[in-house]
Amino acid sequence: MPNYFIKRFTIVKATAVSHKGKIRKNNEDYYRIVLPSSKNRLKESIFVLADGMGGHNKGDVASKLAVHSFIDAYIHSEEKRLVTKILNALLSANKSVYARSMKDSRYAGMGTTITLVVIYNDLAVIGNVGDSRVYLFRDAHLTQLSEDHSWVKEIGLSDEEARKHPKRNVITRTIGKNPEVTPYLQTIPLQKGDIFLLCSDGLTTHVADQNIQKILESNVSLKDKQRLLLKLALEGGGTDNISIILAQAIKIKSSKKSPKKRRILGVLFLFFFILSIVVGYWSYKESNILDLFFYSDSLNTHGSSPADTNNQNDISKIVTTDTTETEIESTPIQQKTNKKDNEQRQ
Repeated sequence: MPNYFIKRFTIVKATAVSHKGKIRKNNEDYYRIVLPSSKNRLKESIFVLADGMGGHNKGDVASKLAVHSFIDAYIHSEEKRLVTKILNALLSANKSVYARSMKDSRYAGMGTTITLVVIYNDLAVIGNVGDSRVYLFRDAHLTQLSEDHSWVKEIGLSDEEARKHPKRNVITRTIGKNPEVTPYLQTIPLQKGDIFLLCSDGLTTHVADQNIQKILESNVSLKDKQRLLLKLALEGGGTDNISIILAQAIKIKSSKKSPKKRRILGVLFLFFFILSIVVGYWSYKESNILDLFFYSDSLNTHGSSPADTNNQNDISKIVTTDTTETEIESTPIQQKTNKKDNEQRQ
């Protein structure tokens, strides 16, 4: 069943399969798909695939350990930078596989390829170690995004030449073979309708890129595309384990605010800015009106002192100084004193 994820972030549809092929007794490939949920608190969609090496039970141990170690390190990382977070998780996976091979002699020499896609909003980060691949199908065109770490590719052979070369299975960079490793990483902008294909060499050994493209551009469901790819690989020989992940971006959540949202925020900001100016102006004007009202009321209630009578032409000086408030507060006391004086005189 295809997996669907619908949330506040990019909507991704994915389907996957892993087959042991026609010749191998064991399946040493392993994959995992982790989509955002309330349990893992992720905002990213993670697709990881590994092709184990070592024979018997060594290869499948290496591939499972690498995938689980990567996902665990990624989920529990506090690193905010996406590419750095992925790099650290890959290095952690390498250390885990290497440590197991050094600790337990049964797993000595085991290793694995690893390839991945992490989708976050409108970005996709591609990473790999080894010859397992990531392709992007966009605008009816197939492009390999991953970097092959194999002997035949490093000497510049084409896929057709590599299929016939005796050293076609020699991998120059793997997870777990050495204490240190240098992964390949690439970041690309995401577009609606993009299809990512992650696969082990069990597919690419038997199916040419042009045939992969024909299937991906066919008008069938994502699940049917995956089934057709597996069928071609098995019909082509099925000499190795075959693992396929198809992930399609259905709806993109931009990491930037849209122009429409920016316009709305701008209008709201302007509205509240103007509102604050108007409120401030009326508050200031009302305060001045009240001051004048109380001053006028104090003159009508308490009357004018002889000094005020002699200086009626200079009232403006009283209004514009702090003495106005002082006079308002002190007048009642002066009234009581005058009443007492009149009683004594009588």
